Amino acid sequence: MSMNSNSNNRNSSFFGLDENVAGLLTYTVGFVSGITFFVLGKNSRFVRFHAMQSILLSIIYVIMFFVLAIIPVIGWFMFILIMPMALILWIAFMIKAYRREYFRIPIITAIVNKQISKSEKQ
Repeated sequence: MSMNSNSNNRNSSFFGLDENVAGLLTYTVGFVSGITFFVLGKNSRFVRFHAMQSILLSIIYVIMFFVLAIIPVIGWFMFILIMPMALILWIAFMIKAYRREYFRIPIITAIVNKQISKSEKQ
């Protein structure tokens, strides 16, 4: 499900950072860093891809947290099982970004690409 970035500006800097470091940083503070890099990273589709993916994943995690918190016992048990896996997945996204790769999740990637295209037209 991953692909290498085909970016021609592989070594170009972004806020004084290489794209791969900026891509990794989009995941560090969830939707806050995602929004920051998405809005300010107009020159790098790679960084914007990871930023938008970070935003969407953060929203999904927050919704999942609240839904599981509402369900007594079973929800709490599921939370204990799911959240460590979510953390591992989050770290995997950071590693993929650092390696200049895209980690594509079918439905989320379609939404990400649509949002990036829409913002590029503005």
